[in-house]
Amino acid sequence: MPSLLQQHKPALVLIELGGNDGLRGLSLAATQANLREMMAMSTANGAKIILVGMRVPPNYGVDYSKRFAAMYQGLGREKNVRLVPFLLQGLDNTELFFQPDRIHPNQRAQAIMMENVWQILKPMLR
Repeated sequence: MPSLLQQHKPALVLIELGGNDGLRGLSLAATQANLREMMAMSTANGAKIILVGMRVPPNYGVDYSKRFAAMYQGLGREKNVRLVPFLLQGLDNTELFFQPDRIHPNQRAQAIMMENVWQILKPMLR
């Protein structure tokens, strides 16, 4: 990431982990540390940040799932960055918006996901 930030010098960086990142078994403390590091690298290179929230299925228990989702809110406040609370908000109909595995969004879901991000992104582009 440091070399890409230096090469491209983005004005804005979107940081998001997928559900699979949450299911790797990494502790939430380590996940938070990784997100903090990515945010620090981005801001050190002059970029504004949008943190994009994700949720994980309850494979590791309801408590872990709740703490994973809350992690984004906490980091957004801590680092004073803009937050998309949940990238997949509005995609409750898994048959309509997800691939047959009912985990990965399909083509129909893309416009909704884009709108979830666009609400936060658009004002930052002015």
